[in-house]
Amino acid sequence: MTYNKALDNYNQMNVNIDRPEKLILMLYEGALRFANFATGDMMSFGTMVAILFTWYFQSLGISLGVLPTALLAIPFAVVFMICIC
Repeated sequence: MTYNKALDNYNQMNVNIDRPEKLILMLYEGALRFANFATGDMMSFGTMVAILFTWYFQSLGISLGVLPTALLAIPFAVVFMICIC
């Protein structure tokens, strides 16, 4: 009787393992989700670098006249992000 109860409890808690193809697909989807998350982090960091370059250029008095200084800072931020990747 106790054995049957233990077996019933085990069967309720047992997690079925799927086919290997499905496990590989789950790992692949997890890697894609992580890459998507990492891309967002890199974009946020790149935006911060562009803002800091803009602030630095403005503190030096460098500008493009009527155009925003950020247009000058964006290529520097892109090069910086390429170098750290």
